[in-house]
Formats: sequence, structure tokens, C-alpha cells
Amino acid sequence: MTRRKLKTSLKSIISLTLSLILLLGHVSLLAGAEAESSPKVPEYVNRLSKLIEDTSSENDFAVIELKNDDPEMVIDGQAQPISADESVVPVIENGELAIPEGVIAAVSDTPEVWVNGAADEDLNRKLTEPELEALGYDVEYNEEDKTILITEPFQQMRLLVKTATGRVSRTYGATDVINVSNNVTVLQYDSKEKTKSAYEQLHNDSRVLICAQDALTYVKEFDSQEVTQEVKMQSEDEETTYKNWGTVRVGADQYMEKLPDADQLEEVLIALIDTGVDVDHPFLKGRIKEGWDF
Repeated sequence: MTRRKLKTSLKSIISLTLSLILLLGHVSLLAGAEAESSPKVPEYVNRLSKLIEDTSSENDFAVIELKNDDPEMVIDGQAQPISADESVVPVIENGELAIPEGVIAAVSDTPEVWVNGAADEDLNRKLTEPELEALGYDVEYNEEDKTILITEPFQQMRLLVKTATGRVSRTYGATDVINVSNNVTVLQYDSKEKTKSAYEQLHNDSRVLICAQDALTYVKEFDSQEVTQEVKMQSEDEETTYKNWGTVRVGADQYMEKLPDADQLEEVLIALIDTGVDVDHPFLKGRIKEGWDF
């Protein structure tokens, strides 16, 4: 069994909620920044960056996708065999899911899976859904397409809490507390169990407006030529002068006649997380301000 090594760079997998906080923290700075100036980074951004670096593991993952009777698994968009033995597959036995231990070993920090307090090196052995849940995993099964999704709640051991004042009176054992923008506080814990316990208690605190666990997401690879062809086909079905699937999907043309002429519209500055754009594109030329490079 080849254990998976997952890149934890921002390009492949990212803490989604924290990235949104970083963006929100820079919106006001970017809005007033000239193209040649560099906005000052808030101190909490540096603290959050170090926190993520210190607590990230190369085996962190967002979701594992499996198919019933399929010897392959897909971890955050990356396909790989469950085992060298192609007969080792997820199955439904007596109406219950049975998942090979090799699936969990691929995202574990140890080469074996610990079940009921004992290390089991037989990675072809099947784990039941209750055993997976006891290990801290959530399992979702779609009967229509026979797809199995496995996630790990509280994997990051980090909560994001919003209060009216921006302060959290009780952190329930957090090892690190970082106050960020928009009255949000980041709480870091040293175990999933403590994170879950704090999450449940903070949810019952009337002073807490929002309590969310931090989670990971990933960028799925795609064939740009296939996407371009799909966009072209969608656009040709409509009377449009552009090839943009998003504009077609939301039916933007239906609302254009309700808008005043472009020169009557107020200028709106939009900040978003992106890998970059072509500033010389006719739609964007002269309309892009320099942003922040993370």
C-alpha cells in the first residue's frame, strides 16, 4: 500500500474559512490602495499564517470519494488504488457499508489503523460504518450512483466564532486565540475531541452569533479545452456575443435591458481570491486594480 502524500500549499488545498477571513481583512485596505502602493498586512494575518503552517499535516484531506465495488479511491481529486490487490474494494454487506482499512491508512499519520485501541496492519480488512465513526470519520452513501464520501470533522482542530463584541468569554481549553476582523475569533485546540466539545458548548452560548469549524477544500483539475468547448456550445445555444458559461447559466441577458446605460452606473470595486487574470483582456483592460499577493 502506497501512502498518499498530499501537498498542503495554497494552490492544491486550502483552509476555506480562514482564506475568507484573510480576504475580508484586506478588502478595506485594497479598496483604498493605489496600484503602486503595498497595503500593510494586519498582524493577525501573520499569526494565522503561522498557525496554519504549524498545525497542518501532509495527510490532511477534504474528502475521500469511493464507489461500491471499485478498487480505486479519489482523495481531493487525486485518484489512486486502494490496494495493490484489485479485489480489495468497498462493498455493501448485509445492507452495511464495509470500507477497506487501506482507505483510512492513506490519510493517517501512521502506517496502520487503530481500531478499538489496537493497531491493525491488515489494510485489506474491512471497517464498518460504526467503526469509521468511532475513528472520527463521517460517511455518506448515495444509493443512486453508489458513491461513498468520507470526511473527517474537526480535522483542523480549529473553530471560528463570531460575537457582537468580537471577544469570546470562554474558549473551553483553546491553545491559541486570535482575534481577527469582523468580530471573529479563531480558536485552536490540540485534539479533535476538545474541538468538538468546545463547538457544542459554544453553540449553546447565547452570546455567540456564529460558531463554525474550519475545513479544507481543494481545487479540482480540469481539461481547459473541454471546458472551453462546453462554454462555446452553451453560448451558441443563446444569442450572446461572449463565451462565458457563468453569464449564460444565470441568464444575465434577461436583466440587461433593465439596467441603465453603463456610463450611469456607479463604480463598484470587487475583491476576490483568484490565481490571476489577463489584464489586457478587452473585458478587463483598464478595470483591474492591483490586489494582494498571498
